[in-house]
Order: sequence, then structure tokens, then C-alpha cells
Amino acid sequence: VHNIERTALALREAGFRTEPWRPEGIRRAAEIWAAVVSDADDHSVRELLGNGQPVDLVDQWLKKPFGRSNHPFTSLLMGSLEKLARITDRRTQQLRRMAVELRTQIEAKLGDRGVLMSPPYPRTAPLHWTPLLSPLGFSYCGIFNAMHMPSTAVPTGLGRRGLALGVQIAARRFNDPLTLAVAQAVERSVGGFQLATP
Repeated sequence: VHNIERTALALREAGFRTEPWRPEGIRRAAEIWAAVVSDADDHSVRELLGNGQPVDLVDQWLKKPFGRSNHPFTSLLMGSLEKLARITDRRTQQLRRMAVELRTQIEAKLGDRGVLMSPPYPRTAPLHWTPLLSPLGFSYCGIFNAMHMPSTAVPTGLGRRGLALGVQIAARRFNDPLTLAVAQAVERSVGGFQLATP
């Protein structure tokens, strides 16, 4: 949050108008994402992992601790979330409706000229393997993908431990030029990319 506030202050000083706002329902981002992607394609995640033939997720999870699975942890997690979403179809349908309601709420608030700034990840850039400790951290950016909204991630400097910080700029559907323009303004205001020094 500190990074978001710092970036918002820099944008205010550059002439932007900012206000704090948290969309109602955004805390269920990971659930909504899983529900939407479970029906987003003709091919399931399990089929994509198996090059057309669905992989046995239980078998892959059992092999994972011994280094015998060919699939990354996050891919297995996505496949499992998708499978859970298909099993609990009634709840999944409710979450899909929530995705539409959430997008409608955000787009009504933003209009044609507004953007929503949020973290792309819940903390500074993670070291290798540490995302396994918070596997749903992707939902910070995944939710905009699930709602078909453009979002541009932009670096904003380095955190306390010398690791990269950033924000993401989201806008209503088909308003990609606005997210890119605001991202450019963020880079000018806070300095943009810096080489991490962990």
C-alpha cells in the first residue's frame, strides 16, 4: 500500500486527480479468476498440460515433492482450481456473475478517463521459489485478465531490500491506450525501471 500511496502522490504532483477506492468484491479475486478460466477455452488446463490429453492431477501432485512431475507448481495449482470450479458448478456460475458485476462496478466508477491503480503482486518482487508460499498472489493481476480489462504493469523503483516494486494500471475494456499513457506518466513521475540490488 505504501508504494501505491507514494505513486498516487507523485501523480497528484504531476496534475492527476486521485482518490482511494477499493471495489466491492475484489477480495474474492482468486475465486472469480478460477471460475472464469474454467470455462474460458475449449481446452482445460489439464489438457494443455498434457498436450491434448488431460494429465492426472493427483498423480502429478504425488510426484511433485520428489521432483518427478514435469509441471510447475503454479500450473498444477491452476489445473486444480479449474477442476474444483467445474465440480462445484453452481458456485462457479455465481462467481462468473460476480465477475461481470465487479467489472460493471469498476467500469462505472472509472468511466472513459479513469484508471484503477493497484499492486501487481502482494509484495516486492519475490525471490525464486518464494511464490510457492503465497500461490494465490497472481490474483492481483489475474482478476483483470478474467474480466477482460486492460492492465499495464509499470516499475516504480526498489523496495527496502533492493527488490523491484511496481503498480498496475487498469482501465475499462478496450481502453488500453489510457493504461499505457498513465503508465508512462508513472515512469516519468517515480523514475521507472531500476536494476534490483538484492
